[in-house]
Amino acid sequence: MKKRSKKYNQIKNKIDTNTNISILESLDKVKELSTSNFKGSIEVHISTKISKKENKQILRGSVYYKNKVGKNKKILLLTDQKDIKPETKKEFNYVGLDLYIKKIQEGWDDFDLVIASPSVMPKIAILGKILGPKSLMPNPKLGTVTDDLEDIIKKYKGGKFDFKSDSNGTLHTIIGNIENTKEELLENLIDLLKSFISVSGKSASILLKTIYVCPTMGPSIKIHNDELIKLLINS
Repeated sequence: MKKRSKKYNQIKNKIDTNTNISILESLDKVKELSTSNFKGSIEVHISTKISKKENKQILRGSVYYKNKVGKNKKILLLTDQKDIKPETKKEFNYVGLDLYIKKIQEGWDDFDLVIASPSVMPKIAILGKILGPKSLMPNPKLGTVTDDLEDIIKKYKGGKFDFKSDSNGTLHTIIGNIENTKEELLENLIDLLKSFISVSGKSASILLKTIYVCPTMGPSIKIHNDELIKLLINS
């Protein structure tokens, strides 16, 4: 069993995380469970009723959060274009091709999102084994392979967030940070679940098994499905 810190155990004992409380109360209390000394994120862990046979199909998609989820992403643009507008170029943290292909192959990973021009996809295919497992490989289905740079920057800086389930059909992602209000966290959670349910092709009651929320560092609280499913139906 993993040994927990004294601070973790004190917080865990202070709040009964198994009590059947409302979703808003859970999203309010989860911020009190943070044991970090920095502004941590609020994570959600969603396990599904997807069978082992179906688990071969990873569920991936995008969500547009109504509320800010954290720090601005560091965005890398892989492109061979030379005529990018200066005002568009400055929206990216890094812009180039060969230099960044080499840096990534050497282990550099100081970025949160990778956008690529369609023309360079054959050349960056060699990065698939590095970026793929991190869910960072540009993907046309997610809109991260595009020549419409102004549109893609507007979307990601406006709240677009990509997600992908693991091989067990479980989704681990974030819905905000400890500075968000409980109402903002609930709005983002609903946004995420709607997108996740949509890409699964299943109803909420058939798809969702258990949902837990927790801070970046700290214990988790279980979200009770019945109330959540009612909110999804009525939203």
